[in-house]
Amino acid sequence: MYCHPWTDRTRHVWKLEPMKPHILLVDDEPAILFGYSRYLSSAGYHVEESTCLAEAKEKLAHLRFDDVVLDLKLPDGNALVCIDGLKRDYPGMMIIVVTAETDAEVRKEAIRRGADDFHLKPLGLDDLARCLQRRLRKSMVHKPGH
Repeated sequence: MYCHPWTDRTRHVWKLEPMKPHILLVDDEPAILFGYSRYLSSAGYHVEESTCLAEAKEKLAHLRFDDVVLDLKLPDGNALVCIDGLKRDYPGMMIIVVTAETDAEVRKEAIRRGADDFHLKPLGLDDLARCLQRRLRKSMVHKPGH
């Protein structure tokens, strides 16, 4: 939670507001990034975008994310091999794979490596939002004091 100054005509009033969930979108398709980012931002999420693994790793090194929405086939490699490292280095972060890869073995491998969810493209905006809400609710249940 953070404090946000709310001004009336005579004084400052500090109002506690919940922090926006921070989402990292990793996809090399500009239309996917644009659509997901605009939709999730309007739904109250703070969204960062990456078009490749290197850019995603840079953002992960400097920012905290609640969730990562990850395409597997990216210009600089297959993100499948990064999932177990993400789980190890960022244990509280949910990993949601959204990909055009239809091979059932790839799905099993992504889940085995630590992906929390796996969806085929095209994943509708409302479906993505429901998935993120479900994951965030689940993570809140497991946090101390909740």
